[in-house]
Amino acid sequence: MLSRALLLLSLITLMSCGSNESKTSNIKESNYSSISFTHNIFDLEKNLKVRVESKSESAPIKIKKTENSFQIKTKKKLTFLSKKVFSLFTIKDSVEFKNFAKLNVIEEVLQSQNLIGLKSKFLSVNIKGNIHEMFFQEGFDKRIIESNSRREGIIFTNTNSSKITYNPSDKEDEKLAQTINNKIKQWENGDLKTECLVDAYKWGKFLAINELLNTSGIPNLSFAYYLNPVSNLIEPFLFLSNKSNVDDFASKLTVDSTIAAFKALLSVELVQIKKVISDHKLADYTSLPSTYNNDIKPIKLNSCYSTVEFEQFFNEVDGIVTLKQQKNTINSPVIIPAGLKVQFNAGDEINITEKGFILSFSPVKMTGTESNPITIVSSDSSGNGFHIISARVNSELSYVNFNGLSNLNYQSWKLPSAVTFYESPVNINHCTFKNNHCEDAVNIFRSTPYRFENSIISNTFSDAFDADFSNGIIRNSKIINSGNDGVDISGSEITIENTQFINIADKALSAGENSSMKVDSISIDGAALAIVAKDLSRVKISNSVITNSPVVYCAFQKKKEFGPSSITAEKVEFSNFKEENLIEENSKLKIDGEKIHNYRDNVKKYLYGNEYGKETVK
Repeated sequence: MLSRALLLLSLITLMSCGSNESKTSNIKESNYSSISFTHNIFDLEKNLKVRVESKSESAPIKIKKTENSFQIKTKKKLTFLSKKVFSLFTIKDSVEFKNFAKLNVIEEVLQSQNLIGLKSKFLSVNIKGNIHEMFFQEGFDKRIIESNSRREGIIFTNTNSSKITYNPSDKEDEKLAQTINNKIKQWENGDLKTECLVDAYKWGKFLAINELLNTSGIPNLSFAYYLNPVSNLIEPFLFLSNKSNVDDFASKLTVDSTIAAFKALLSVELVQIKKVISDHKLADYTSLPSTYNNDIKPIKLNSCYSTVEFEQFFNEVDGIVTLKQQKNTINSPVIIPAGLKVQFNAGDEINITEKGFILSFSPVKMTGTESNPITIVSSDSSGNGFHIISARVNSELSYVNFNGLSNLNYQSWKLPSAVTFYESPVNINHCTFKNNHCEDAVNIFRSTPYRFENSIISNTFSDAFDADFSNGIIRNSKIINSGNDGVDISGSEITIENTQFINIADKALSAGENSSMKVDSISIDGAALAIVAKDLSRVKISNSVITNSPVVYCAFQKKKEFGPSSITAEKVEFSNFKEENLIEENSKLKIDGEKIHNYRDNVKKYLYGNEYGKETVK
């Protein structure tokens, strides 16, 4: 107890420097949650059944003690504090507290700049009646990826060689590590360009923020790595380790000339970072220079893939890349390099066969007309789709017809959609997407903003329109004969107006993973479930008509790391249904200002083909 008293005294002394008692109290209340353990974790005997608990949840755990931390994993598919694995670091003194507080701010800054940042916080831990202040850091699993708006991929660390710490694939860790080690070795030998191994743009920004906020002063702070399955490039993040690690890979990247060209922060980014820090309750522990380098050097990155096929079909005239011929049959991968202006013109026709595909790292401008549209089809239904990856600049599609495409499945590249926009904002107008043979007809991923207007998606194998971690608008469109969901969003904000949904096999509208959906003047005719909100999502619908849908409204919690959801409906007419609502307790439904109290237990058991809807097919 004496040690705890000394620690608290030192923390209070540190926090009160240049401040007042009220501010110290606010920091304490805002950043400390209380948890407890059923056993003394400082002196654990073997085979004890230990649980971690808070006021609202409890979970059995596996626990491993190290010199300065506890590594914890929950059992029985449960989560705790929304995480499956996490670490608790002991706090020895005020200096260590200051470093942890600074790291907490830095991780939030990284996330604000669309880089990977770990969740962390201070906890008040009750161990058999004794209170210990500790620092919580999430562990390595899929929740890091999901909470950072990424598609599920490999996580690894690197000391003498790569070590896989999270593997969502069906390949063995050792084989994956060997593949990564071989690519790193190629890069070190000069046989692989930096931009073909890592995301140079994100690495540059990441290192700039590290330098700006002086992360080198935090002991045991290490780099970890995420292999992005969409870009096939490595992205970095910070984590607090149990000991100091030597990472030659990171050391070499920090002085790499290609990354140095991107090691800068734009003025708008610096303003955003300053705001994140100033708004943070622990802002006092992070100093910020008034200026920083904002000169991103204009360098042309090398193409990491063969350009033979690209040069076979495209040429460049006056800085504009266009098709050489108006009618084309593509039966191999055509990969368009970054940094180009790509134009498709009215009447252009592309038939993608024999598992060929088009993938562009540059934005595209596709300008058809009503009488002379652009067509991209697959006559043998094997075409691996049309994909815009990491273009970062807006693409424009007008009067383009996509027909019979499947998803990308090429070497280590696997995407779920026939048409993909990843980190590539887009405007889609007067386009059609039909007869796809894969999970999603259209997938918008980490692409804000987007607009989907005056367009039709029809006869889809599974979901029609899927938006992940993207904000945008669907307006004046139709979704017809969807094999699963009509519109499915995760971690996104969307407005849907004047749109028709006809014959939807599962959910017409589905909002998940803390999404916000605003809907006005739509019609739904024939969906297994009309309006669904799950996992902290919020749906507001007005001035709409729903017919021939067994379930009109459904709100529930699907994933343990999220929470209940809500639906608000105003002036919505519905008819020919079996259930007006399936609302789980703690979720909310309000119809024309009146809250509905007809709750069901475990709503999930009624869904996904059990009683309503259908099982998701991928």
